[in-house]
Parts: sequence; C-alpha cells; structure tokens
Amino acid sequence: MTTVLAHKGSIPIRLWWASIRPFSLGTSLFPFLFGTSLAIKEGFPLRIGVLFLTLLIAVLTHVATNLTNSLYDWVSGHDQPASPQAVPILRDCPHGELLVRRALTILALCTACIAVLFAYYTSWPMIIWPIVGYLGGIYYTKPPIAYKHKGLSLPGVFLLMGMILPMVSFGAQTAFVNWRLALFCLPLALLVTAILAANELRDCLDDATAGSITFTVRCGERCGTALFGLLITLPYLCIPISVVWLSLPASTLLVYLTLPLVTALTTSLTRQEFSGLDLLTARLHGGFCLIYTISLFL
Repeated sequence: MTTVLAHKGSIPIRLWWASIRPFSLGTSLFPFLFGTSLAIKEGFPLRIGVLFLTLLIAVLTHVATNLTNSLYDWVSGHDQPASPQAVPILRDCPHGELLVRRALTILALCTACIAVLFAYYTSWPMIIWPIVGYLGGIYYTKPPIAYKHKGLSLPGVFLLMGMILPMVSFGAQTAFVNWRLALFCLPLALLVTAILAANELRDCLDDATAGSITFTVRCGERCGTALFGLLITLPYLCIPISVVWLSLPASTLLVYLTLPLVTALTTSLTRQEFSGLDLLTARLHGGFCLIYTISLFL
C-alpha cells in the first residue's frame, strides 16, 4: 500500500491533463455556448450561477466519458501500449487502472452534487438531463451496455452532445424548449456526429480486429464514407432553411465561410485518406460553431 500511495503522489499533473484529452472538450463547450447564446438572443436575462453549473456538468461529464472510454478500451485490449489512443495514465503508470477508477468515482460524486444544485436553481425535473448525459457518456464503452461496440455510437453522440446539450443549456436559462430550438441545434448535432464518424473510418480495421462492432464496421467502409459525406454537407442546407422559414438571423449564413474545410474533407474522402480526418472534422465543427454562435448577435 505504501508503494502504491508513493507512486500516486509522484504522478505529474501533465499525465492527467493529457489523459483527459482536453483537445476534445470543445465538442461539449461549443454546443453549451450556442444554447446559452441563443437564450440571450431571445431576450432572456443571463443567469450566471446556472450558466456556471451547466458548464461544470458538461465538462465533468465529458472528462468522465473520456476516462471511462480509455479505461475500458485498455482493459479489453483494444488499446495497446503502442496504440496512439492509449492515454499516459494507463500506459505509463503501473497502477493506472486503479487511479482512473478512483478518479471516476470522484467525478461521479462531484457531478451528482452539482446536478442537485442545478435542479434546485432551475427546476427539479431538470435533474434528469445531467443523469441521462452522465450515464449516456460512461456507458458508451462501459459494460454491460457499451453501446459503442454495438453500432449505436453515432446516434448516441448525435442525441447527447448534438441535441440535448445545447437544448439543456438553453432550457436552463429560459425554463422551456421547443421544436424550433431542436432545428437550430441540428447542424451542430450533425457535425459533432461527423467527428465520431471520421474516427470510425480511421479505426475501422482495428475495431473489427478487436471485435468492436461500430456502425462503420457493421455497415462497411463504403456506407461509413457516404454517411460522413452527408454529415458534413447537411448543416449547410439546414441554415438557409432556418433563415427562410424559422426566423434565424440572416447573418448565420456566414457559416458558409467554413466551406473550404468541407472541400478539404471531401478531397480526403475521395482519396480514402482517413488518417487525420477526425482532427480536420473537429476543426470544421469548431469553426462552424463559433461563427454560428457569434453570428446570432450580428
């Protein structure tokens, strides 16, 4: 026990920082910012405390999801020490699994406490959303559900990160949601799903070898490529429709400034160059979300 504690105390913070995959947190932060900004645009006063609690829940849930995903991919043997996806805390620490499990327990307790505060300051029925988001995140790879390995990862991410997160951020400020809001969030949901679709295309062979039945493994690379193409192009159809029929500001058409990134992605698809496709897609998602959010106020 003394050895374990001594080792724990010597772990650099940079290992934990790298292991939570901070570069991925934008996929939670951008939808949160969009939902909150849309509430402000609709004329509702900003509730700073509620905003802070919503942000904490989004970030803690995402960190817990990343660590859980890394842990169970490591335990199952899907991630090997030489795999680029293996996180430092598991790869470089003899007691990495124990440390990650303890960290997940702490994250679960913190998220539960913040979720109670969130419900108290909004409404008690709202507590369902942090619960659904947290469980949906950790059971992405955690047995016995592990829906990532059952071909359900894409619809899961579409709903949890693309639709529910921005709608909850909006609803926390306004105390209501409606169908128009769902349509406004649709482009974000399509693009965040495209990031995961790019991951699946890149890892298709490795996933099949490891027995992970992702959507792309189940349906084939050709179908996965076609779906990815739809996911990165449909957002550019949703925006003008919302401008014409749903009173979305015409300034949101500025998202078309990101079309050169779509062209680069399409070129990579045509050449079947899937390495780095996820990073370029994440860049498209980030650029699109930033312009979309800022243009609400122009």
